[in-house]
Amino acid sequence: MKEWQIKVITLIVLFYSILTLANLFFLRKFELCPCRMFLGIPCPGCGLTHSVIALLHGDVLGSIVYHPFTLPLIATLVAGLSCHFRLQLSCHPIWLSKVISFFAKNRRWHGTLFFGISLYYFIRFIVFFPNGPYPMEYCHTNYMEFSFFFVKRLIGF
Repeated sequence: MKEWQIKVITLIVLFYSILTLANLFFLRKFELCPCRMFLGIPCPGCGLTHSVIALLHGDVLGSIVYHPFTLPLIATLVAGLSCHFRLQLSCHPIWLSKVISFFAKNRRWHGTLFFGISLYYFIRFIVFFPNGPYPMEYCHTNYMEFSFFFVKRLIGF
């Protein structure tokens, strides 16, 4: 990795850590999703953490219920990391090398994955939001409501 890339990643991690700590202090809630932190609405990736945790517990069906794109995203991430760190693909069987190369370098796959996640998010948002099952519920403890409450108190409403 280049030096500027490491600096950018470090700044993002630092900013996100400070934001999470501020969230604990001001809103008294631990929330990982920046979209839910600021606006109270779920993002296209909401449910992925619960999905991965369910997958780690061996609950594949529960993982798919939380977010059906978890397994394709994990496959793409693992393949991309293996290509990025130049792991020796020659020591793998030829079919595995082709699978890794497909997930890591195929732009059509990446576009299809992005389109699928976006379509799933919009359908889920229209059908379930704001009173649906987690994560498709409105989070009342967010910075937007906190700001409005603070301004209303300051003005005297």
